[in-house]
Formats: sequence, C-alpha cells, structure tokens
Amino acid sequence: MNVVEAPDFVRPAHCWVPPHASTAGAEAVDLAASAGLEMDPWQAWALDQVLAEQADGSLAAFEAAVIVGRQNGKGAILEALALYWLFLEEVELILWSAHEFKTAAEAFRRMRVLLQGAPDLWPLVGRITTAKGDEAIELTTGQRLKFVARSEASGRGFTGDKIVLDEAYDLDVDEIAAMIPTLATRPDPQIIYTSSAGLGGSHVLRAVRDRGRAGGDPSLCWLEWCATPAGKDKDGKDVYDLDDRAQWRAANPGYGVRISEGFIDKERRAMSAAPERFARERLGVWDEPANIDHPIRLDQWAACAVDLPSRPAGVPVFFLDCSPAMTSAAIAAAALHEGRPHVELADYRPGTDWLVERAGELRLKNPDAVFAVQGNGAVTALRLKLHEVDVRPKELSQTDMGRACAHAQSLVPDGMTHSDDELVSAALAGAVPRDIGDNLWTWGRRRSAVDISPIVAETGALFALEMWGQDYDLADSFG
Repeated sequence: MNVVEAPDFVRPAHCWVPPHASTAGAEAVDLAASAGLEMDPWQAWALDQVLAEQADGSLAAFEAAVIVGRQNGKGAILEALALYWLFLEEVELILWSAHEFKTAAEAFRRMRVLLQGAPDLWPLVGRITTAKGDEAIELTTGQRLKFVARSEASGRGFTGDKIVLDEAYDLDVDEIAAMIPTLATRPDPQIIYTSSAGLGGSHVLRAVRDRGRAGGDPSLCWLEWCATPAGKDKDGKDVYDLDDRAQWRAANPGYGVRISEGFIDKERRAMSAAPERFARERLGVWDEPANIDHPIRLDQWAACAVDLPSRPAGVPVFFLDCSPAMTSAAIAAAALHEGRPHVELADYRPGTDWLVERAGELRLKNPDAVFAVQGNGAVTALRLKLHEVDVRPKELSQTDMGRACAHAQSLVPDGMTHSDDELVSAALAGAVPRDIGDNLWTWGRRRSAVDISPIVAETGALFALEMWGQDYDLADSFG
C-alpha cells in the first residue's frame, strides 16, 4: 500500500511513500506520549510514513525527508524517532547531526530534558555526556544517541544504524560521504532529512528533492509542505502570492496549532523588505539554484566529445582518484590520438575495494604506462596495496592539481577530445571550482553537488599525459 492520505490537516504538496505493508508509526507516537511528548496529527501521520514497513518488517524507506517551514514542529518528529529507536527498536548507535555545533547542542539539551521528565524511561539512561562536541546519551543496555556537528570527518569511524541530518539545506557532498558509509553493514539502516526549503547552494538536498518530487523511488520517502505557484512570469519562472492565506495554511501543517494566522501576518509585514526570505522560510519556496561559474564551459566540453572507432594508439597514462570518504573511485586514461590529447573514464565504481586489482590489470596490459594520483588525496591510503601490484603512481601536489585544472581549461577550446561519458559530464556540471591562490583553482569537493571523482580523474590524466606521456604505437591500450 502507498499511504498518502492526510486526514485532519493539510496534505503535503509533494508526497511520495514507497509501497509498504504496515507501519510502526503508532508505536512511536504512543511511546512519545508516555514521555510527555504529544504528537500533532500531522506529526503522527509523518511518523507513519517514515516508519512504513515492508511485509518482512524491514523499513520501506532507506531515506526519509520531512521538508516544512520553521516552527511547525519537525524537531518533535526527530525526538519521537529517537525515543522509538532507542527504547523499542534498541538501535545500537544513532547519529543526530546538524549544520552547526549550537544546533546539535540544542537538540541534545531537548532530548535530555525530555528523558528527565519521563519516569518510565529515565531509569534506563546510564550515562549522559555533556562535553562540547561530544554530547551523547547512553542507555544502561548500551544503545547510544550521539549528537554531532557535520563536517567531512564527523561520523567517520562510527558504525551507525540511523542517521539524522537536521537542517539538511546545508548538506554538502563530503559530509554525506563521511556519514553514509557508516550504514553499510547495518541490517536495517535509515537516513532522515529534515529541513526548511533549500537555499541556492543546497545542491545535495535539491538532488534528493528532485527524486522525491518525481515519485517512484523505491527507497525514498518524501514529505514536503510548500505553497503552490500562482502562475508564471515572462521568463517562465514560478510566481507566488505571498499574501494568499490559503497558501499560508498549505505550507504549514502546524497552522492554527503551533503557528497562528496572526503571527504569520505579522511575520509577513516584518519581512516585507525581504519577501524572498518569507517565501522560503514560511511558504517553503526554494531559492533558485546558485549558478556555478564553470572555468570549463559545458558547451565547449560537449563539443570535444568524439566516438572513436578504436582506442588511441599511444601509450596511456592513468590517473586514480577516490572520493574523500572512499565511497567511490575513478580511473581515467589519457593518450594521444592523431596528435591531440584524448581522455576517457576507464572505470568508475562504488567503494575502493576494486581499485587496486583493476590498477594491477591495467599495469599488466600496459607495462610502460604512467600512473598518477593526487598526493594529498584519499587514494594515497592505498599506496602500499598499489605497490603490491607494481603500480607506483607519481603524486601531484595541490599546486600541480591547480596547474592540471588550468591545463584542462586551456585544452578544451583548443581541440582535445573525450569519450562523452555521462558520469563525467554530470560531475563537470555539478563541480564547484575552489581558489587555491597564485591564480590557480582546483575542483572543490566540499561544495560540489555530485561526486566529482570522474572529472578530477580526467583532469589529472590530461596533465599526466602532458608531463609524462609517450607516443608509442600500442593499439587498444586502455583495455
């Protein structure tokens, strides 16, 4: 069944729940009530969707998102989930993350106060850790709820069962990459996104939103309350009536319960000088996506695509790259083709377990080939294993990578070619440049909207070809 009805409150404008057989939402609602946390009807309904189960009892949604304006009570949903996971599901470790230390600390304080006021639950709490940046609640039976501020490193080293990503509008790729792998070995993991509408730079949440609004994703539950457009402007962009009180209600399920019409009226007046902020924070209207100033123009890159009938004849160079959390890896190969540099994605897969073996295969087929990596990149963690398969890559410094990016930038309008791989094109479209000084830039992972390993690998391969490439006659060398 696919439950999308929403009695007694306004239904979310965008709703998709994977097909499921049952839900544990009522159990979570009852437990929260026993702790003095009463759910509003919309909150109880949202818990039903987030905790929807398949016939075998496993969660229907690996990812679940609740996107709603501020002060509607989405924090109470997270508190009810935390109680359910700790005391009924007996989850070993829950990571509750926020974009700032103060937000994570406030969530910890609220949970501690809630538990202290719950006479049936408080005796089961064994230890409370209050050290700044290390706030945690541990039960006498060992289950833990840990609060962290997000960063590339937060969450790494923990094997969590559930991850809360509060204020998800501020997520970036590296933070996701640091946390999601912690779920890999867990039997029934889940990621929860909660947020108000996204900012221009909310690339990660926007990508989840696009999947949720499209519907049909078998592992994503998407619940988004927002206003609907009143029409289009001359450029085809959505236009909203910020004074339409029916839209105030549509965007706020807590309307009339937690948020009064009178308050929203005052809020509208107070924010009259910043209508876009009122639209975002109260009506759930997303900011237009921030434009990425691409040093490599996408149209010029597309114009370099070729469909070669055979592989370049020159001895290739290979560049290996891993995402920061080792969640994916890419190998790019570059060689001269008819006197011009040609590059293509030789391999790209999740994880890194496969990378060393694949590099060894390429070494056997191409004994004269040069291999290269970014010297301060995550791939260097595999250095010793690469040596075992006779791959001893040359290492490019950060400055070298800046020169590599400038080199690729100059090659694109000058006639280089590539194999028109969709993964590389998507990485280029979502990659955000990062200034490293001395008039140099590199591809920045932190704010990029996608995994940029494919374009990093191809950029590095083109530079390695310039530095160390040869022009031997070795057909089909990419293998």
